[in-house]
Amino acid sequence: MPRRLTTMALFGGGVVDLRYADFTAPEVEIRAYSVFGGQTILVPPEVNVDLRGVAVMGAFDHSVPGQGSPGAPCVRIGGFALWGSVAVKRKKRKQAAAG
Repeated sequence: MPRRLTTMALFGGGVVDLRYADFTAPEVEIRAYSVFGGQTILVPPEVNVDLRGVAVMGAFDHSVPGQGSPGAPCVRIGGFALWGSVAVKRKKRKQAAAG
């Protein structure tokens, strides 16, 4: 996982799935921009999240249910949504199939 990542949703949508990311730095910065579109950022349950985005006629999440683990990486998400949305959700990793 790079230390900085920029995402953009323009007249569409997308998902940034960080559940399987290899966090090599204690902090990661994501700049998320949505214009007439939406994006969802999925983070694993143990990661700490700091949200600081702005929305105009749209939505930018300012909280994520649950707490990260002490000492776990921190994902700082900022950016802008204009008639669009940026949603952040904690989601467990899928279990590997037995066999």
